Amino acid sequence: MAISQTCQELSFLVQLLQDLTSMDFTPVNIYNDNQGAIALVKNPVKHSRSKHIDIRYHFIREYYQSNKINLQYVQSADNFADMFTKSFRKPSLLKANKFIFGI
Repeated sequence: MAISQTCQELSFLVQLLQDLTSMDFTPVNIYNDNQGAIALVKNPVKHSRSKHIDIRYHFIREYYQSNKINLQYVQSADNFADMFTKSFRKPSLLKANKFIFGI
């Protein structure tokens, strides 16, 4: 669902930037720490574990197959976006500080 929301925002922002600059901004890299979600997008098979996914979220596959997005796996330890949604321990917070602030 997070990748779906990202694709929705991405389509708006890419269109806006293309209108302003006349440059092509695709494919856009989307980094995700959920290997199952990435596998489901890259390999569109239907099985009992994926039947609960609503049809409106399947447009991610269209984005991937039309080369508008590129899904890449990032380990949870290296996913700095998690600091906005999860609690961080001190070593992870110091690592994020180096990445964000260059400290």
